Amino acid sequence: MQKLTIRQAFKVTQDYFGISGKALSQTSGVGTAHISAFRSGKNWITEETLEKLLDGMEELAPGSRRYFGLLLSGASEPNLEDLIETIGADRLMFAIAEKFKKDRETMQHLQQSLIMS
Repeated sequence: MQKLTIRQAFKVTQDYFGISGKALSQTSGVGTAHISAFRSGKNWITEETLEKLLDGMEELAPGSRRYFGLLLSGASEPNLEDLIETIGADRLMFAIAEKFKKDRETMQHLQQSLIMS
């Protein structure tokens, strides 16, 4: 796996675990505009702010901090066994269900777009 920058690893982790900016703002105490500006590359953040954000992500999605670290180090993504151990089977099943739901909604939207054209 390619080593990512801090900003890239943060964005990938937030997206991977489905953590909204609003929820992260509430748990971390960092404003949504500040989070958005960091994600988009408009602003940098302090080490203290990054710690708050990572703590907030971990609270919302256990295992996200470890995942962030793996991405940042360039290590390969955790295997399924590691994910189950880290975030728990129940949370993993929920994440899989949410992913399928999003994929199904995307496919339905694409089908409707094709029908309309």
